[in-house]
Amino acid sequence: MCSSDLISRPDGGNYRLAYMGVVFGNGDMFRAFVDAQTGAELIRYSEVRHQQAAVGSGRGVLGDQKKLSVEVGAGTYVAIDHLRPSPIKTYDMRGILSRTLLLIGRQAAYADSDLARDADNAWDDVAVVDAHAHIGLVYDFFFKRFDRSGLDGRNGQISILVNPLRQSDGLLAIAAGYSEFVTNAAMYPSSGPNGQMVMMFGSGIPAGTITSSGQNWGPASGALDIAAHELTHAVTSATSNLTYANESGALDEAFSDMMGTSVENFFQTVGTGLGQA
Repeated sequence: MCSSDLISRPDGGNYRLAYMGVVFGNGDMFRAFVDAQTGAELIRYSEVRHQQAAVGSGRGVLGDQKKLSVEVGAGTYVAIDHLRPSPIKTYDMRGILSRTLLLIGRQAAYADSDLARDADNAWDDVAVVDAHAHIGLVYDFFFKRFDRSGLDGRNGQISILVNPLRQSDGLLAIAAGYSEFVTNAAMYPSSGPNGQMVMMFGSGIPAGTITSSGQNWGPASGALDIAAHELTHAVTSATSNLTYANESGALDEAFSDMMGTSVENFFQTVGTGLGQA
C-alpha cells in the first residue's frame, strides 16, 4: 500500500513532501516515509503492537513467593509496573551509596541503567522483589479502601530505591552516620524529577552480625507495614502537608502507623509469625 502528497517531519527536522508505504518482511510490518523528491527514506517504524507489561515472580526477604508487574524490553525484564495507573519504578543502587545520595539530593538524573532488571523474569534479589511488590500493594490499598489515585491523588510516579549500600558495609555506614540507609526506610516526598515521590529502603546487615531484641536486620523492604508507613507520609504531604515537627509531626507519624497496620491487616493473614498481621 502506498500513498503520496503527505507531509513528513523526520525527528523534528524540516517538513518534507513524502510517499508513505507499509512494508511486510521477516515477520514484522513497517510504515515507511520516503522523500517524494529524492527517494530517501525519512522515517520508519514498526506497525506491530507489542505487550510491554509482563508478570514475573520471585521470593522475598521471608522466602515467600510474590508476583511482580514488570516491563519487557531488549531481551530483559525491567522493574517498571505498567498494570497500575501510577507508574511504579524500582531502582537498584547496587550498593553504591554515593549514587543513592546524588539521586535523593536531586544532583543527578535517574537513568535507565539504574532500574532493577532480571534476565529470565524469575527475580532473585529479595530486596527488589519485596520493594516492587509491596509498593504495588500499598497503592492498591489506598485505591480500594479510599478510592485514592496514587499517593498524590493524581497517580504521580513512585520511584523506589533499594540496595543503597552493600550489607557487608552496613556497620561502617552506621559508624559514618548513614544508619538511615542500613536499618531504616525513608520517604522523600518531592525528591524525584518533576517532584516525584521517592521511597528508599535500607539494605540491612548480614544475618548474625548484629541483632536487636534477638532479631536480625534484614532489608527494610521485607516488611509490608514499613512500605505502607513511609508511603502514607507521602499521602499526608500531598494533603494536609503537616509540618514535620512537634505535635503536627507526631500526628504525621501516627497516621503512618495507623495505615501501616491497616495495610497489613488488609492483605496478610492474622497471626503472630513473620509476614502475618
